[in-house]
Amino acid sequence: MLDLSESFLIAYALQSILDCFVDTPSGGIAYWVIERGIKREDRLALEESLKEISAHAHWIFVATMRKPQDDLKEISLTTTERGLMSQTVFDSEIEGTELVRGKSLHYIDPGTAILHTHRLLISVHEPQIFSSKPISSSLSDVLIARKTGEFAHPGEREHLLKVKAGWEQLKAKKRMAAEKEAERQKIAQQAEAERLARLADQRAELQANLDAMVVMPRSVSKSSFRQPRSSQILAAYQPSEKIGTCLICGQVTSDWYMFDGSTGNCKCNDCLKSDRTASDKAR
Repeated sequence: MLDLSESFLIAYALQSILDCFVDTPSGGIAYWVIERGIKREDRLALEESLKEISAHAHWIFVATMRKPQDDLKEISLTTTERGLMSQTVFDSEIEGTELVRGKSLHYIDPGTAILHTHRLLISVHEPQIFSSKPISSSLSDVLIARKTGEFAHPGEREHLLKVKAGWEQLKAKKRMAAEKEAERQKIAQQAEAERLARLADQRAELQANLDAMVVMPRSVSKSSFRQPRSSQILAAYQPSEKIGTCLICGQVTSDWYMFDGSTGNCKCNDCLKSDRTASDKAR
């Protein structure tokens, strides 16, 4: 046990003593029993002082300060209690696909030697009401961690192993789901790139067909303009090496003024000179 001088206690204006101190190779472990609320400045000073002499400090409230709600799943906490909550390895639980973390508080009943612990403390109605997982055990059944001095109720260590194993399985499932989603997106992106490439090829093919098609303006009406002389027409539209079938008169010729490279059809200069149209062929 560590012998604390009276001056240490007076310095922090506390009418109490350090209830238990254990010196271990991994550092000192201190336990302080709290019977009433502590002013914030005194509490902070006490916390700083205990850090100088111990690696792990544990706060235990007397059971009379414990104010659970009617359903025992919620508890009302004072400023002192809220300030001295601590997060332990037992303050984790899997809810759905997430790992929820909270904090702990311990209460001791001197008359019955029962240790009441509230795990997974999470604020539900600020500032005082917290949800919790209450556990109560006889002090003689409570285990104490050698390195940290943390309390462990019967069954908590086994439950912790289940939580850790369950969380590892969930993380593995999340990794697999993320990998599948990444692969799905990769395939979708490749499919989109292929679709855009096909569309570009189709556009290029269409443009090539349009480039291969020679379109000349239709001859003007005789009633509006003077018919050009044959020499002018022949000079303007020289025969091409490409041979097509005239859509108007049906002849096969290379002497055309419009040629469709995709079908091999054309409109010949003879029909242009005679001002014949497709309707004339129908007649």
